[in-house]
Amino acid sequence: MKKTWLLAALFLLLGGGAWYALHVKKNQSSTIQSPDMEFAVPNTDDIGKIFIAGRTGKATATLERKDGYWLYNGQYKARASAMETLLETIQKVNVQSISAQVAEPRMVKSLAAEGIKVEIYDKKGQKMKCYYVGGVTNDEKGTFMIMENSERPYVVHIPSFVGQLRVRYMLGDDLWRDRSIFAEKPEEIQSVTVEYPQRKSDSFRMEKVKDGEYKVLPYFSTTSPNATPQRKGFCEGYLLKFENLQAEAFDSNNSERDSISSLVPFAIIKLKRGNGEEQQARFWPVDVQQKPGSNEWFTERYFVEKNNKRHLLVHLLMENNHASEINDTLMSKTIHNTPAAPMPIGPYNQAVSLGNLLFVSGQIALDPASGELVLDDIEAETHRVLQNLKAILEASGSSLQQVLKATVFVKDMHMFSRINAVYGEYFLPAFAPARELVQVSELPKFVNVEISVIAGV
Repeated sequence: MKKTWLLAALFLLLGGGAWYALHVKKNQSSTIQSPDMEFAVPNTDDIGKIFIAGRTGKATATLERKDGYWLYNGQYKARASAMETLLETIQKVNVQSISAQVAEPRMVKSLAAEGIKVEIYDKKGQKMKCYYVGGVTNDEKGTFMIMENSERPYVVHIPSFVGQLRVRYMLGDDLWRDRSIFAEKPEEIQSVTVEYPQRKSDSFRMEKVKDGEYKVLPYFSTTSPNATPQRKGFCEGYLLKFENLQAEAFDSNNSERDSISSLVPFAIIKLKRGNGEEQQARFWPVDVQQKPGSNEWFTERYFVEKNNKRHLLVHLLMENNHASEINDTLMSKTIHNTPAAPMPIGPYNQAVSLGNLLFVSGQIALDPASGELVLDDIEAETHRVLQNLKAILEASGSSLQQVLKATVFVKDMHMFSRINAVYGEYFLPAFAPARELVQVSELPKFVNVEISVIAGV
């Protein structure tokens, strides 16, 4: 009889424990799905407007979706990379942890003192989300957020991204505004004229005759046409320079801007699209330097006035080639990104070219299609890294054969013989570039190998 009572008591105890575990799990699940934790907007294509402001109402930004771009504060085209970062944050922001009650007063104080208000609306003007972004955790890996009308703050992050999110929302006026001098599709350009007021004989105009065919003529009728045959593909290559010519920064607060713009500009570039729209930029050299060890001088920076109203500081070079190469071809730092390789998730680009050099960011074994790491083994990982590099090189007008130097970062030097075997399949001895090998303690996302390259274009 006594044994029967003991078994019954044990049954009740186990049953009660099971009920308690299920009940707690159910409550935890409901907490995880609480509406005041759902900060993300999974489909950012539904967003029509974003309003951002500090607690004091200063540094406000209203971003409105237009046909193919975003408009900043009703006046300026927003910088594409800034919008990509913001939309990625809005889409992927997720609760990292639920803080203990003892930590909540600090979080609430931070949100009250330095909170950034974020309002997100759909294309019909209906509010989708409204929350506040506060300070960061001590390790700067989490950011405080609280939903409008909620009493509980949370620590949020973006999975796979290490760092605070606050800076992704609060940018200054000049960081939101598009800094493009020219951002044209080459096939839509009807004509380009380049006038050098102080070197009239070097001025020229390029006009599209038909798709794939162009003619280059002197800008002034008093200048004799150049009899040198035009190189095949040169005009197309020249027009590519207008695809993404970006300024270094806005220079609107320059106290000497009026004095500079009253001078005769070095160059005036006018571009006309096939639909009749026109763009104009005027350039004044403001940073002229002497080449080390020579008597030659070159211009490092130009002050630019775009369409007679914006003043930018552009970091570019002007080649002093004669009319046979279309005089003074404008060269600039050009940004290259392709969806065939992992897209940037921070303030960098896949590759940047200047003149005939291409600098490719370090690549790891991220599959661009799935966004997942390829870590089956070191051979598969190395193949994925080199395939990403190959895709970026080819999308930027280069190739593996044109790589001048490679830098290989490895976590474990004992793996290098296997990495090198795969590397040799892509870089044959006949055109293998210069190379350096560096062992490091850690690599992004804790991968085993990362490779960056410099190539010719």
